[in-house]
Amino acid sequence: MTDPAPQWEDQRLELPSKTKAIARMLTHRKASIASSAPVGRKMPDGTVYAGTLPNGRRLFAMPWDADVAMKFNAAAAYAQRLNNNKKHGHDDWHIPSKEELNLLVENRNKGALKGTFNENWHDEETDGDYWSSTRAPSGTYNLMYTQRPVDGAVSQVDVNCRAWVRCVR
Repeated sequence: MTDPAPQWEDQRLELPSKTKAIARMLTHRKASIASSAPVGRKMPDGTVYAGTLPNGRRLFAMPWDADVAMKFNAAAAYAQRLNNNKKHGHDDWHIPSKEELNLLVENRNKGALKGTFNENWHDEETDGDYWSSTRAPSGTYNLMYTQRPVDGAVSQVDVNCRAWVRCVR
């Protein structure tokens, strides 16, 4: 006589319905906090809600800039370090696109974003510019768009110059 197969082999692990309901509620609550948050709100994970892009995607920013202005490749490496360290629990940090940077600049004086940008445009090295990840269509490979928060001016800057970086996700 053979032993019957254990019952658990054919059964799927099912969470109790109460546990499922709580998980759904927490997921919905987290999503609703982000979708109803005012621009500039510091989120529970430590990021700052920077606004909604025209395509409907919500943008979240680091609460501060990198410590120093840097060349573009160093800024990209900085974003990668944030991802490797899962800063604020996320690994999708990046240098903002031109569109994302513009949204940050537009909302720089709201909530937890206020007072966190370098607005010293007299800085000889950077002019207060921030990197975007958008390549300038100048026909030259080495130019990226930057934007200056103090006045919103957009420039095309060589990747070997220094600018500030505020990573987003």
